[in-house]
Amino acid sequence: MIKNVLGCLLAFALALPLTPVALADDTVVKIGTEADYPPFEFTDSAGAFQGFEVDLLNRICETQHLSCVFVNGNFDSLIADLYAHKIDVIASQMSITERRQKLVDFTGVVTAAQVAWIARRSSGISGQPESFKGLVIGVKNDALYANYIKGALQGPLTITAYSAMDAAYDDLTKGKIDAIFGDKYMQWDWLRKGGQDKGFQFIGKPIYDAATFGVGTAFAVRKGEPDLLKALNDGLTKANRDGTFKYLNDKYFPFSVGVPAK
Repeated sequence: MIKNVLGCLLAFALALPLTPVALADDTVVKIGTEADYPPFEFTDSAGAFQGFEVDLLNRICETQHLSCVFVNGNFDSLIADLYAHKIDVIASQMSITERRQKLVDFTGVVTAAQVAWIARRSSGISGQPESFKGLVIGVKNDALYANYIKGALQGPLTITAYSAMDAAYDDLTKGKIDAIFGDKYMQWDWLRKGGQDKGFQFIGKPIYDAATFGVGTAFAVRKGEPDLLKALNDGLTKANRDGTFKYLNDKYFPFSVGVPAK
């Protein structure tokens, strides 16, 4: 069903006339997000939007003289909402994929795709391939992670896939698995919400592998709106140059979320 929906969206997007709209000062820009992914996007007790991407976009809107309003929605319907003109920008940690690039125009990369290991501090796992021999590794039920491990590590080892990562974290806490390999941002959310207090931490260095895990996430706009896309990209450039990106990065994370320097 998802494939059918995406196919219909693609046909709809390609059929639209490309009529750019020039941006005037204080142009209202509706930013769609699913505010349920802290610390990137979430709502506080008063219902106000908060988070790294929220703060970043508020700064971009300020420097680009746009009047930006956040709209909460369902992640799976954000592209449809974009073309229904319910929103003008998607800001919801949306990964850049080949299929999505046919539907929307992405800004430059906002956050890099990072994967990482977590394990108990006392586990003795160093992050080096040989330190995983004989261990049981938990991964999300996605062949991408399991295949990467099989190619990168020296066996023997056991890989256990989970459809729900909460179950993986529970098994890790109980000692049923020795480590978890997966999305670093999701790992960090679990660590900061109690995993660290239970004795767990990141192991080894984060892994950047654009060929396997993608280049990262970005903001998205409708096809045929170059002025809005340029405004967002210009704002991102300014945020990087004036220190805003680093300031917000350090506010929300103890590690860099940006694209690593080559």
